[in-house]
Amino acid sequence: MGQEIDCALKKSRWNLGALVLECSEATVEYSNPIFSKVLLSHPELAKTNHIFTSVLCGAMAFSNSSEYQSAIDDLNIEVISLLNSPRRNLFSSSWNSKLTFSFFNGVDARVPNFGLTSFPEYRGHLDQGATSVDLAHFGCSVSHFRLWEKMYNQSNIQYFLLLEDDAFLLPFAEGLLASLVRNIPQNADIVFVNGRAAEKLYCHVGMTPPYSSLPDKLFYSRDEVVVNMKAYRELLRVNPSNKKPVLYNGCDGYLITKKGLKKLTDFISKYGLPPLTPNGVGTNVDNLLALLSTGSKHDDGTPLGFNGVKAAEIGIYPTEPYLNAYVSCFPVVEVRERYGIGIGSDINGTTGK
Repeated sequence: MGQEIDCALKKSRWNLGALVLECSEATVEYSNPIFSKVLLSHPELAKTNHIFTSVLCGAMAFSNSSEYQSAIDDLNIEVISLLNSPRRNLFSSSWNSKLTFSFFNGVDARVPNFGLTSFPEYRGHLDQGATSVDLAHFGCSVSHFRLWEKMYNQSNIQYFLLLEDDAFLLPFAEGLLASLVRNIPQNADIVFVNGRAAEKLYCHVGMTPPYSSLPDKLFYSRDEVVVNMKAYRELLRVNPSNKKPVLYNGCDGYLITKKGLKKLTDFISKYGLPPLTPNGVGTNVDNLLALLSTGSKHDDGTPLGFNGVKAAEIGIYPTEPYLNAYVSCFPVVEVRERYGIGIGSDINGTTGK
Protein backbone atom coordinates (compact mmCIF):
# COMPACT_ATOMS: atom_id res chain seq x y z
CA MET A 1 0.00 0.00 0.00
CA GLY A 2 2.94 2.32 0.64
CA GLN A 3 3.94 2.10 -3.04
CA GLU A 4 0.35 2.85 -4.06
CA ILE A 5 0.42 6.01 -1.95
CA ASP A 6 3.69 7.11 -3.54
CA CYS A 7 2.18 6.51 -6.96
CA ALA A 8 -1.01 8.37 -6.10
CA LEU A 9 0.89 11.40 -4.86
CA LYS A 10 2.69 11.62 -8.19
CA LYS A 11 -0.56 11.81 -10.11
CA SER A 12 -1.87 15.33 -10.63
CA ARG A 13 -5.40 14.35 -9.66
CA TRP A 14 -4.26 13.50 -6.15
CA ASN A 15 -2.90 15.59 -3.31
CA LEU A 16 -2.04 14.58 0.23
CA GLY A 17 -5.27 16.02 1.59
CA ALA A 18 -7.32 13.88 -0.77
CA LEU A 19 -5.38 10.79 0.27
CA VAL A 20 -5.89 11.59 3.94
CA LEU A 21 -9.65 11.73 3.38
CA GLU A 22 -9.65 8.50 1.36
CA CYS A 23 -7.66 6.63 4.01
CA SER A 24 -9.64 8.00 6.96
CA GLU A 25 -12.93 7.13 5.24
CA ALA A 26 -11.70 3.58 4.55
CA THR A 27 -10.45 3.23 8.13
CA VAL A 28 -13.91 4.08 9.49
CA GLU A 29 -15.92 2.22 6.82
CA TYR A 30 -14.03 -1.04 7.26
CA SER A 31 -13.27 -0.60 10.97
CA ASN A 32 -9.63 -1.21 10.15
CA PRO A 33 -6.88 1.24 11.12
CA ILE A 34 -4.40 -0.16 8.58
CA PHE A 35 -5.41 2.37 5.92
CA SER A 36 -4.54 5.32 8.14
CA LYS A 37 -1.52 3.60 9.68
CA VAL A 38 0.15 3.24 6.30
CA LEU A 39 -0.32 6.89 5.41
CA LEU A 40 0.70 7.94 8.92
CA SER A 41 4.12 6.42 8.23
CA HIS A 42 4.61 8.52 5.09
CA PRO A 43 7.25 11.31 5.26
CA GLU A 44 5.02 13.70 3.30
CA LEU A 45 3.08 14.38 6.50
CA ALA A 46 6.02 16.22 8.03
CA LYS A 47 6.34 18.44 4.96
CA THR A 48 2.83 19.76 5.64
CA ASN A 49 3.69 20.63 9.28
CA HIS A 50 1.51 17.67 10.29
CA ILE A 51 -1.73 19.48 9.50
CA PHE A 52 -3.27 16.14 8.44
CA THR A 53 -1.80 13.94 11.17
CA SER A 54 -4.62 14.66 13.63
CA VAL A 55 -7.17 13.42 11.07
CA LEU A 56 -5.41 10.09 10.54
CA CYS A 57 -4.99 9.60 14.29
CA GLY A 58 -8.67 10.44 14.81
CA ALA A 59 -9.73 7.89 12.21
CA MET A 60 -7.69 5.20 13.96
CA ALA A 61 -8.98 6.13 17.41
CA PHE A 62 -12.58 5.90 16.20
CA SER A 63 -12.17 3.24 13.51
CA ASN A 64 -14.88 1.10 15.10
CA SER A 65 -17.36 3.96 14.97
CA SER A 66 -20.39 1.90 16.00
CA GLU A 67 -18.69 1.25 19.32
CA TYR A 68 -18.79 4.95 20.07
CA GLN A 69 -22.22 5.88 18.74
CA SER A 70 -24.64 7.43 21.19
CA ALA A 71 -27.49 9.89 21.04
CA ILE A 72 -26.31 13.47 21.58
CA ASP A 73 -29.54 14.87 22.94
CA ASP A 74 -28.12 17.89 24.74
CA LEU A 75 -26.37 19.40 21.70
CA ASN A 76 -27.50 21.96 19.18
CA ILE A 77 -25.62 22.45 15.88
CA GLU A 78 -25.68 25.83 14.13
CA VAL A 79 -23.93 26.77 10.89
CA ILE A 80 -23.12 30.39 10.05
CA SER A 81 -23.72 31.06 6.36
CA LEU A 82 -24.55 34.08 4.23
CA LEU A 83 -28.06 33.70 2.91
CA ASN A 84 -27.09 33.66 -0.78
CA SER A 85 -23.67 32.04 -0.50
CA PRO A 86 -23.05 29.08 -2.85
CA ARG A 87 -21.30 27.38 0.05
CA ARG A 88 -24.66 26.83 1.76
CA ASN A 89 -25.85 24.27 -0.79
CA LEU A 90 -22.49 22.53 -0.81
CA PHE A 91 -22.54 22.27 2.97
CA SER A 92 -26.02 20.72 2.98
CA SER A 93 -25.30 18.26 0.18
CA SER A 94 -22.10 17.02 1.82
CA TRP A 95 -23.47 16.68 5.37
CA ASN A 96 -22.71 13.03 6.14
CA SER A 97 -24.37 12.64 9.52
CA LYS A 98 -27.68 11.69 11.10
CA LEU A 99 -27.28 14.70 13.38
CA THR A 100 -29.39 17.70 12.41
CA PHE A 101 -28.22 21.27 12.02
CA SER A 102 -29.70 24.70 11.36
CA PHE A 103 -28.34 27.55 9.27
CA PHE A 104 -27.86 30.91 10.92
CA ASN A 105 -27.94 33.80 8.48
CA GLY A 106 -24.64 35.66 8.68
CA VAL A 107 -24.14 39.41 8.38
CA ASP A 108 -22.81 40.49 4.98
CA ALA A 109 -20.97 43.74 5.71
CA ARG A 110 -19.86 44.15 2.08
CA VAL A 111 -23.26 45.20 0.81
CA PRO A 112 -23.54 48.79 -0.49
CA ASN A 113 -24.07 51.44 2.17
CA PHE A 114 -23.53 48.99 5.02
CA GLY A 115 -24.25 50.81 8.28
CA LEU A 116 -21.10 49.97 10.21
CA THR A 117 -21.68 52.48 12.99
CA SER A 118 -25.22 51.23 13.57
CA PHE A 119 -23.84 48.06 15.18
CA PRO A 120 -23.24 48.43 18.94
CA GLU A 121 -20.37 45.93 18.68
CA TYR A 122 -18.41 48.35 16.47
CA ARG A 123 -15.87 50.29 18.51
CA GLY A 124 -14.19 52.36 15.81
CA HIS A 125 -11.26 50.25 14.63
CA LEU A 126 -11.88 50.98 10.93
CA ASP A 127 -11.69 54.28 9.04
CA GLN A 128 -13.03 55.61 5.76
CA GLY A 129 -10.42 53.55 3.91
CA ALA A 130 -11.81 50.23 5.12
CA THR A 131 -11.56 47.56 2.45
CA SER A 132 -14.15 44.93 1.60
CA VAL A 133 -11.97 42.40 3.44
CA ASP A 134 -12.00 44.60 6.56
CA LEU A 135 -15.78 44.82 6.37
CA ALA A 136 -16.12 41.08 5.75
CA HIS A 137 -14.11 40.33 8.90
CA PHE A 138 -16.46 42.58 10.85
CA GLY A 139 -19.53 40.90 9.36
CA CYS A 140 -18.16 37.47 10.21
CA SER A 141 -17.39 38.53 13.77
CA VAL A 142 -20.82 40.04 14.35
CA SER A 143 -22.38 36.87 12.94
CA HIS A 144 -20.69 34.87 15.69
CA PHE A 145 -21.72 37.43 18.33
CA ARG A 146 -25.38 37.34 17.28
CA LEU A 147 -25.39 33.55 17.19
CA TRP A 148 -23.94 33.48 20.71
CA GLU A 149 -26.91 35.56 21.85
CA LYS A 150 -29.39 33.26 20.13
CA MET A 151 -27.81 30.11 21.55
CA TYR A 152 -27.62 31.50 25.07
CA ASN A 153 -31.35 32.19 25.01
CA GLN A 154 -32.06 28.52 24.26
CA SER A 155 -32.27 27.76 27.95
CA ASN A 156 -32.89 24.00 27.65
CA ILE A 157 -29.67 23.30 25.72
CA GLN A 158 -26.29 22.99 27.47
CA TYR A 159 -23.88 22.33 24.60
CA PHE A 160 -23.61 23.89 21.17
CA LEU A 161 -21.52 23.09 18.12
CA LEU A 162 -20.91 26.20 16.05
CA LEU A 163 -19.64 25.74 12.49
CA GLU A 164 -18.85 27.97 9.54
CA ASP A 165 -20.06 26.89 6.12
CA ASP A 166 -16.59 26.22 4.69
CA ALA A 167 -16.22 23.36 7.17
CA PHE A 168 -17.08 19.72 6.60
CA LEU A 169 -17.50 16.78 8.96
CA LEU A 170 -14.69 14.27 9.04
CA PRO A 171 -15.60 10.56 8.62
CA PHE A 172 -15.30 9.82 12.35
CA ALA A 173 -17.03 13.01 13.52
CA GLU A 174 -20.16 11.49 15.06
CA GLY A 175 -18.31 9.11 17.38
CA LEU A 176 -15.76 11.76 18.31
CA LEU A 177 -18.42 14.37 18.98
CA ALA A 178 -20.32 11.99 21.27
CA SER A 179 -17.11 11.27 23.18
CA LEU A 180 -16.31 14.97 23.49
CA VAL A 181 -19.74 15.82 24.87
CA ARG A 182 -19.70 12.88 27.30
CA ASN A 183 -16.25 13.71 28.63
CA ILE A 184 -16.04 17.49 28.37
CA PRO A 185 -14.18 18.98 31.37
CA GLN A 186 -16.54 20.42 33.96
CA ASN A 187 -14.91 23.85 33.83
CA ALA A 188 -14.87 24.07 30.01
CA ASP A 189 -16.31 27.17 28.38
CA ILE A 190 -15.19 26.39 24.84
CA VAL A 191 -13.51 23.49 23.02
CA PHE A 192 -11.97 24.04 19.61
CA VAL A 193 -12.77 20.97 17.50
CA ASN A 194 -11.28 22.02 14.15
CA GLY A 195 -8.16 20.96 12.32
CA ARG A 196 -6.46 24.35 12.53
CA ALA A 197 -6.57 24.11 16.33
CA ALA A 198 -5.60 20.43 16.56
CA GLU A 199 -2.58 20.80 14.26
CA LYS A 200 -0.75 22.78 16.94
CA LEU A 201 -0.65 19.65 19.11
CA TYR A 202 1.19 17.71 16.41
CA CYS A 203 3.79 20.20 15.15
CA HIS A 204 6.50 18.70 17.39
CA VAL A 205 6.07 15.01 16.63
CA GLY A 206 9.03 14.70 14.28
CA MET A 207 10.11 15.25 10.69
CA THR A 208 10.69 11.63 9.71
CA PRO A 209 8.71 8.44 10.43
CA PRO A 210 8.02 6.85 12.80
CA TYR A 211 6.46 9.96 14.28
CA SER A 212 6.82 10.14 18.06
CA SER A 213 5.22 11.95 20.99
CA LEU A 214 1.72 11.91 19.52
CA PRO A 215 -0.91 13.48 21.79
CA ASP A 216 -2.12 10.97 24.36
CA LYS A 217 -5.35 12.50 25.67
CA LEU A 218 -8.54 13.88 24.14
CA PHE A 219 -8.61 17.35 25.69
CA TYR A 220 -5.69 19.75 25.95
CA SER A 221 -6.07 23.05 27.74
CA ARG A 222 -5.31 26.23 25.84
CA ASP A 223 -2.45 26.76 28.32
CA GLU A 224 -0.89 23.48 27.19
CA VAL A 225 -1.38 24.40 23.55
CA VAL A 226 0.28 27.81 24.02
CA VAL A 227 3.27 26.18 25.73
CA ASN A 228 3.63 23.77 22.79
CA MET A 229 3.30 26.59 20.24
CA LYS A 230 6.01 28.63 21.91
CA ALA A 231 8.36 25.67 22.32
CA TYR A 232 8.02 24.57 18.68
CA ARG A 233 7.27 27.86 16.96
CA GLU A 234 9.58 27.09 14.05
CA LEU A 235 7.56 23.94 13.28
CA LEU A 236 4.15 25.63 13.11
CA ARG A 237 2.38 25.96 9.77
CA VAL A 238 3.27 29.21 8.00
CA ASN A 239 0.82 31.60 6.38
CA PRO A 240 1.90 31.73 2.72
CA SER A 241 0.93 35.41 2.37
CA ASN A 242 3.09 36.81 5.18
CA LYS A 243 5.43 33.86 5.92
CA LYS A 244 4.53 33.99 9.63
CA PRO A 245 3.37 31.09 11.83
CA VAL A 246 -0.40 30.62 12.05
CA LEU A 247 -1.17 31.23 15.71
CA TYR A 248 -4.95 31.50 16.04
CA ASN A 249 -7.28 28.50 16.25
CA GLY A 250 -9.83 29.56 13.67
CA CYS A 251 -13.59 29.59 14.21
CA ASP A 252 -14.75 27.05 11.64
CA GLY A 253 -15.68 24.62 14.42
CA TYR A 254 -15.99 24.88 18.20
CA LEU A 255 -18.06 23.43 21.01
CA ILE A 256 -19.34 25.96 23.49
CA THR A 257 -21.10 25.48 26.80
CA LYS A 258 -23.95 27.47 28.28
CA LYS A 259 -21.67 29.11 30.83
CA GLY A 260 -19.17 29.90 28.08
CA LEU A 261 -21.94 31.65 26.17
CA LYS A 262 -22.79 33.66 29.28
CA LYS A 263 -19.18 34.85 29.56
CA LEU A 264 -18.98 35.76 25.88
CA THR A 265 -22.29 37.60 25.67
CA ASP A 266 -21.40 39.57 28.81
CA PHE A 267 -18.01 40.46 27.33
CA ILE A 268 -19.46 41.61 24.00
CA SER A 269 -22.13 43.63 25.78
CA LYS A 270 -19.41 45.51 27.66
CA TYR A 271 -16.55 45.73 25.16
CA GLY A 272 -18.05 44.98 21.74
CA LEU A 273 -15.35 44.04 19.23
CA PRO A 274 -12.26 45.51 20.91
CA PRO A 275 -10.18 47.67 18.51
CA LEU A 276 -6.96 45.67 18.69
CA THR A 277 -5.75 46.85 15.25
CA PRO A 278 -6.97 49.41 12.67
CA ASN A 279 -8.01 46.68 10.24
CA GLY A 280 -10.11 43.55 9.98
CA VAL A 281 -7.22 41.11 9.79
CA GLY A 282 -6.15 41.85 13.38
CA THR A 283 -9.56 42.70 14.82
CA ASN A 284 -11.99 39.85 14.32
CA VAL A 285 -13.56 36.93 16.13
CA ASP A 286 -10.52 34.68 15.52
CA ASN A 287 -8.18 37.10 17.28
CA LEU A 288 -10.73 37.78 19.99
CA LEU A 289 -11.21 34.13 20.94
CA ALA A 290 -7.42 33.63 20.92
CA LEU A 291 -7.12 36.58 23.30
CA LEU A 292 -9.94 35.52 25.63
CA SER A 293 -8.53 31.99 25.93
CA THR A 294 -4.97 33.15 26.69
CA GLY A 295 -3.85 34.75 29.95
CA SER A 296 -1.17 37.45 30.04
CA LYS A 297 0.91 35.06 32.17
CA HIS A 298 2.09 33.66 28.82
CA ASP A 299 3.09 37.07 27.45
CA ASP A 300 6.85 37.22 27.03
CA GLY A 301 6.76 39.20 23.82
CA THR A 302 6.22 36.17 21.61
CA PRO A 303 3.24 36.73 19.24
CA LEU A 304 0.24 34.61 20.18
CA GLY A 305 -2.30 35.54 17.52
CA PHE A 306 -3.55 38.88 18.83
CA ASN A 307 -2.29 42.33 19.84
CA GLY A 308 -1.52 41.79 23.51
CA VAL A 309 -0.14 45.31 24.02
CA LYS A 310 -3.37 46.92 22.85
CA ALA A 311 -5.46 44.40 24.79
CA ALA A 312 -3.58 45.33 27.97
CA GLU A 313 -4.19 49.03 27.28
CA ILE A 314 -7.92 48.39 26.94
CA GLY A 315 -7.86 46.34 30.15
CA ILE A 316 -8.95 43.01 28.68
CA TYR A 317 -5.78 40.95 29.13
CA PRO A 318 -5.84 39.52 32.68
CA THR A 319 -3.23 37.17 34.06
CA GLU A 320 -5.56 34.19 33.82
CA PRO A 321 -7.64 33.67 30.66
CA TYR A 322 -11.20 34.94 30.52
CA LEU A 323 -12.37 31.64 29.04
CA ASN A 324 -11.56 28.11 30.16
CA ALA A 325 -10.61 26.85 26.71
CA TYR A 326 -9.58 23.43 25.43
CA VAL A 327 -8.55 21.89 22.11
CA SER A 328 -9.60 18.43 20.98
CA CYS A 329 -6.59 16.45 19.81
CA PHE A 330 -8.77 15.02 17.02
CA PRO A 331 -10.80 17.37 14.83
CA VAL A 332 -14.52 17.03 14.27
CA VAL A 333 -14.34 19.28 11.21
CA GLU A 334 -11.86 20.57 8.68
CA VAL A 335 -12.06 23.41 6.14
CA ARG A 336 -12.49 22.48 2.49
CA GLU A 337 -9.67 24.61 1.17
CA ARG A 338 -7.05 22.54 3.00
CA TYR A 339 -8.20 19.49 1.04
CA GLY A 340 -8.46 21.09 -2.38
CA ILE A 341 -12.26 21.02 -2.36
CA GLY A 342 -12.98 24.62 -1.40
CA ILE A 343 -15.24 26.98 -3.32
CA GLY A 344 -13.66 30.23 -2.27
CA SER A 345 -13.74 32.67 0.62
CA ASP A 346 -16.68 34.87 1.52
CA ILE A 347 -14.24 37.14 3.40
CA ASN A 348 -11.73 37.50 0.58
CA GLY A 349 -14.36 37.38 -2.16
CA THR A 350 -12.59 34.59 -4.02
CA THR A 351 -13.84 31.53 -5.83
CA GLY A 352 -12.27 28.11 -5.34
CA LYS A 353 -12.31 24.62 -6.72
